[in-house]
Amino acid sequence: MRDQVIALGTRLGSEQPRLPPDHLPLELLTLCGVENPHPRDVLPWQLDELARDFWDAYYAAREAAASSLTEAQRQAESAARRRQSGPGVRYRHPKTGETWSGRGLQPKWIRAELEAGKTLSEFEVKEA
Repeated sequence: MRDQVIALGTRLGSEQPRLPPDHLPLELLTLCGVENPHPRDVLPWQLDELARDFWDAYYAAREAAASSLTEAQRQAESAARRRQSGPGVRYRHPKTGETWSGRGLQPKWIRAELEAGKTLSEFEVKEA
């Protein structure tokens, strides 16, 4: 029976990436083919050992499946998770160095310079 439990844990660990962790030890016996298991049929410490063997095999199989990912898959997954940066700087004050992305409300320094007669194109950041 122990071999069946370990084989089941290995199979489920490699096939189903997310098995709910609330499986009871008696359910493990059912999954192994024991019909209508009853707590009196197996001692509690035996159920605990079977559950421990199952989860050890399950997580070992999951680790083996995860380590078989190719490097390209890992890079693709990490690139998908990577946080994207905010908008770049489009306008910079030549004297103070203050910046504005061009989104949202105009900052006070832009409004003051525009009222003084300057244009937005004078503050544009030139791409290098």
